[in-house]
Amino acid sequence: MQDFSFTENRSLAAEFNFSDIGDNLIYPGIYEAAVLSSGWVSNCTDLVSRGTVAVDCNTAGGLHHTMLSYAFGFRVFNDPVISTGYLVSLGLRVAYVDIGANYGIAFSLFFTALTPS
Repeated sequence: MQDFSFTENRSLAAEFNFSDIGDNLIYPGIYEAAVLSSGWVSNCTDLVSRGTVAVDCNTAGGLHHTMLSYAFGFRVFNDPVISTGYLVSLGLRVAYVDIGANYGIAFSLFFTALTPS
């Protein structure tokens, strides 16, 4: 994705579900914007897991549509998966609750989760 974030090199874009039309548009700085958003979710998770803060909020996060190996639903990285994966790697148990109308399909592919049928 870095290859087409600020260049015209789009040879791999379609392979990862990016295009000039549709949900996953290519625009200058797409990679950097996604890294910034997901990075802050990771930072929030780290601060809470270390007990540095009791609660943290990232209003740019919640990008839960991204699939295992490609962009989906206007999303590049899957913040809840990144955050939960980090917590699980610390040996913590995590309860993930998604109250959106379209539950975390991708999340359930990453982790064993109880999802509505």
